[in-house]
Amino acid sequence: MSIARVLVPAFVSLAALFALPRAAAADDAPTSATLEVVTYDSRANNVTLKDETGREIVYQVDDKTQIQSGKSKIALSELKKGSRVAIRGDKKGNKTVATSIEVVDPSAK
Repeated sequence: MSIARVLVPAFVSLAALFALPRAAAADDAPTSATLEVVTYDSRANNVTLKDETGREIVYQVDDKTQIQSGKSKIALSELKKGSRVAIRGDKKGNKTVATSIEVVDPSAK
C-alpha cells in the first residue's frame, strides 16, 4: 500500500472537517448585530443565530433580556427560524448574554 493511498483520504477528511460551520465562541460573538434566527433552546436559555457568512453564533438569554417584535414583548419561544433580529449583548466571562433582541424582519424562510 502506497503512502499516498493513506495520506490523501486522511487530508481530504481533515479538510472537510474544518469546512463545516461551527458555533462561534463568545469571544467572536458581536455585541451588536443583525442576524438570522437558526434555533432557540428555552431549557438552556440560549438562541443560535447565523451571520451572512453562515457562521452560527450562540447567545445566552436571561430574565433581563428584552425580546420584542414591533412594539410587543414576545417570549423566546416566539422567535421563528429564518427571522432577522437585531441583537445587543454583553460579554460575561466566556459567554455573550443578550440584553435585547428585536425582530426586524419576521418573515421566516
